[in-house]
Amino acid sequence: MPLVGSGDNVRIEYKIPDNIKELITYSFLKEFRNQLIRIHEYYSVETFAEYGIGTNTGTGGWHASLGKACIITNNKDLYNYQKNLEWYDSDIFDGELAEMLIKNNLILGDLSDVIEQQLGIKGDELRECCKCGKLYISEMVIELSAETEEEMGEYKCLCCNDIENTKDGNKNATDYYRGCLNEIDNYEWDKI
Repeated sequence: MPLVGSGDNVRIEYKIPDNIKELITYSFLKEFRNQLIRIHEYYSVETFAEYGIGTNTGTGGWHASLGKACIITNNKDLYNYQKNLEWYDSDIFDGELAEMLIKNNLILGDLSDVIEQQLGIKGDELRECCKCGKLYISEMVIELSAETEEEMGEYKCLCCNDIENTKDGNKNATDYYRGCLNEIDNYEWDKI
């Protein structure tokens, strides 16, 4: 662990050495990913980095997955290197491995990055519904008035709001949905 900087700006700086990076092949990373998914029952190929693999580094499951992947790919030197790292360097090593999984398209990156790449929606436009937990863009949510500071910045999607405000409680046929059907039936389509 080299310390760099001086005064109040001292920090730990660790980088995987080039000879060790050479041991981290695509084949190893793929097996490592497969072991992570097998050992952590709640991970799958559809798990985004911020909800799983990339944020669970340094755990027992991470260590077991790395060890098993090293056995399967006959990568004893990589295992011995990682096993002998100090915890603070090991944490950085694990984080770099997670980044390698993302860069090699073996796990999904952050959901907000994927949404931006695929849909062109920037992360600061996304809002999470406090009721259903799904993501929406700002015009698809209602900002809730906060009674406490902890509730500030909470949003409810329009769908959850419609379900909550349907008079007869039928969440499968909300008042909004029925109103849309009525509007469609009564719309003067021939005047368009």
